[in-house]
Amino acid sequence: MSRIETAQATALADAQDKARKIEQTNQAAIEEVAKNADEKIALATADADAARNSASRLRTELARLRRSSQDAAVANPSKRESSIDTIGVLIDVLEGVE
Repeated sequence: MSRIETAQATALADAQDKARKIEQTNQAAIEEVAKNADEKIALATADADAARNSASRLRTELARLRRSSQDAAVANPSKRESSIDTIGVLIDVLEGVE
């Protein structure tokens, strides 16, 4: 091989090595972004699950309050109007948060 061919072969090998390193760097960056996205998705999923659980507990508590209020109104009709309104407003407000 001539010196020119050797120099060209060396330049080609260097260029391929440089391209390979750039590709590896890019791939590592892509993998890091994907990893971070997966972590954020996992956190968001956990937050959504916790919110669903909280909402379920709140709905259960609101149903209990509604039953309790209705039972109290039946047991004591003289206080019925004011206590139902207060509890009813609270329940309506909390149900409207959803």
